[in-house]
Amino acid sequence: MDYRKPLYRFKEVYNHKDTDEIFLEAVKGNVEFHRKHCRPYDEILKKQGFYTEQMKQAGDLHLLPCLPTLYFKRHDLRSMEERKMVIKATSSGTGGQKS
Repeated sequence: MDYRKPLYRFKEVYNHKDTDEIFLEAVKGNVEFHRKHCRPYDEILKKQGFYTEQMKQAGDLHLLPCLPTLYFKRHDLRSMEERKMVIKATSSGTGGQKS
């Protein structure tokens, strides 16, 4: 996950002019990690015809298919074993249902 380090090292967090390319590479790296480690996510992206190569600039981020929160509440979509997850979040209004 080295794709995140340059973004985290950048001190001017609101300097979009100089961080857009770094942010885009971090998003693409993140998508590829999850795609590689989660077959259902890979299948969702393939069905949508999405590949990270389509995102050439930060303005292309809208091409990444969105997954509604409700999908996570009804489907187990993981890219790693649960025991390796440091943070487990719950949504408000769901009676503590994990997503």
